[in-house]
Amino acid sequence: MAVPNVHNGFTRVEYDQHVRHLVHRRINPHSLYDEVTLIDELTLYDMFRQPRPLATTPLTVPPTLLQSEMQCPVCLGIVRNATVIKSCLHRFCDKCLNECLRSGIKECPSCRAVIGPKRSSLRRDETFDKLVAAIYPDLERYEAAEDERIASANTPKRLHHDDNPMSPLGKRAKATAQVGVRAIHLLSFDVVVV
Repeated sequence: MAVPNVHNGFTRVEYDQHVRHLVHRRINPHSLYDEVTLIDELTLYDMFRQPRPLATTPLTVPPTLLQSEMQCPVCLGIVRNATVIKSCLHRFCDKCLNECLRSGIKECPSCRAVIGPKRSSLRRDETFDKLVAAIYPDLERYEAAEDERIASANTPKRLHHDDNPMSPLGKRAKATAQVGVRAIHLLSFDVVVV
């Protein structure tokens, strides 16, 4: 009996019928289950599996979710001219990593894995650079906006403005503080020792 055509809807019932009629049955060594070999090197899963449809819808991810993956652990900016340490696969800006190596530190700034003595223990990662360029097409403008956002978040806010009227709670707190200061002045007096 010939092997049923797998590509034209070969069913489990047909498989069972075919196995019953086989004279020399061999258990498939590639399978985790006790299944009879019909085609060498193929398991039942391989014979019956259907190809997965191609993903045609684009996947959109906001850059903020990827920012931690794109960030250099040394300068905390987006990685520029990515260089990978081969022993641990951490990425850094080429400039940042070279500065670390020039300072005499021969280990990964992230995990402290030893970096070999030769330059061959590092490699450039052009694929990562292309990914950064695709996500941040105008990296200079993005980093300038980030610097501005950080600067505005770090500027001290004035709590009391002369032109803004205080809230009733603020007025009460200020009045209580002034009464407390007056009470201290009244209680403090000069003691003259005779």
